[in-house]
Amino acid sequence: MSTYKYTLYDYHAIKQAEITIDGITVLAGDNGCGKSTLSRWLYYLVNTSSRFEELLFHELKEQLESILRQGRSIARELSRYSDGFATEFTEISTRIHSVGYYEENSVQQLMQLFEDAMMMLNEALNRYLVDNRSEFRIQRMNRYLQLNIQNDGDVQSAINTFVSDRLKDAEAFLGEFHHNLEERSVERLFDLIHAAYRVTDSEPQRVQLSEDGVKLLRKNELGSLLALDRAIYVDTPMALNFGSVMSDSIFWQDLRTMMKGQPVALEANAVKLLIRIRQLIGGEVKLQQSFYNSTELHYIRKGDNLNIRLEDTATGMKTFAYIQKLVENGYLNERTLLLIDEPEAHLHPKWIFEFAHLLVLLNKDLGVKVMVASHNPDMVAALQKVAEIEGLIDNTHFYQAYPQEGGYQFEYRDLGGSISEIFRSFNIATSRIQDYGEPSNESGM
Repeated sequence: MSTYKYTLYDYHAIKQAEITIDGITVLAGDNGCGKSTLSRWLYYLVNTSSRFEELLFHELKEQLESILRQGRSIARELSRYSDGFATEFTEISTRIHSVGYYEENSVQQLMQLFEDAMMMLNEALNRYLVDNRSEFRIQRMNRYLQLNIQNDGDVQSAINTFVSDRLKDAEAFLGEFHHNLEERSVERLFDLIHAAYRVTDSEPQRVQLSEDGVKLLRKNELGSLLALDRAIYVDTPMALNFGSVMSDSIFWQDLRTMMKGQPVALEANAVKLLIRIRQLIGGEVKLQQSFYNSTELHYIRKGDNLNIRLEDTATGMKTFAYIQKLVENGYLNERTLLLIDEPEAHLHPKWIFEFAHLLVLLNKDLGVKVMVASHNPDMVAALQKVAEIEGLIDNTHFYQAYPQEGGYQFEYRDLGGSISEIFRSFNIATSRIQDYGEPSNESGM
């Protein structure tokens, strides 16, 4: 199993963080110490570097589609003078949108379809403006498409120039795509992070992720992660409330898409984990058809076959549900990094231990790398105890965030497999409660 070193310095609340990930990693500290920031940027780095070529492909496709939007907006008007143009142009636009990165010759498909669409638009414009000449239509289309037709100009020549310029634009986009593929610059990585994940904040200037000592972010180019394909970030099980006003969260959308995937063939260890989860929750989560001919996740209870929407179950139930579906659909394996913020937040104390046990087993049996941010002493203690029992304590790392001078930034210190420092910080809350003293007996009784 590969070892990862994740470092982040002088960014928001984080003064210094040097985090090792080779099994189970636990982050502890005050509210506002940057634990979620660490998780988010690790998610961005892993997923964007792993999907670098794919994201560039989607950027190229969006650039081509942006050119075609003008054509779609006038398709109905032009179809009156070019039989079937609106239908054919819409179909070809749809085909461009549906071309997937992993299809054979996907880039060539995109460019050929775009060229076909522009030739189709050229023919339709000629029929509309030349064959059925009307000064009113010419001036109207001239203003909309900026054809640069002069009063005494050649309409057909202007149309040909317009189409030729759009084809040149497409070739320029293609050239940029190939240049970015070859260059693999770190600057483009951050551009893609901002675009793909709608990150509005500036990127950290001192961030790095290394795999077995080899840096991902290099001076001249972006490296590769050989043993890691995907990071999954769960900031709250409320992500499974599909009607939530926060449904535009990239992390939530990502999680929901994976949970609505199709089950895959699993090895024995994964099947054992699924059985364990089903026993814990007294049933299982399944994808079912809704009244509106869409799919939604339902919890089916064993025994009485109670069947309710997953989003209507207790939040603690959702915590186990997302693990079940991610395992079932093949997303949790040795090439996955699972990031979870405060998994204990909605769990009963007895389920805190069970969930901690489940996380350790994900690493032991499936090879999943796990990083957890926690405020709860029961969760931290359970992770340490189970890791010891399962023989994984050497690959379990606990980090405590310590406030620096002024209290605005924090330094993360590696505690190894020990949790005494974390418990010392937890005990501060207990001592403060005791500082209130005993209740007074003002009645004198």
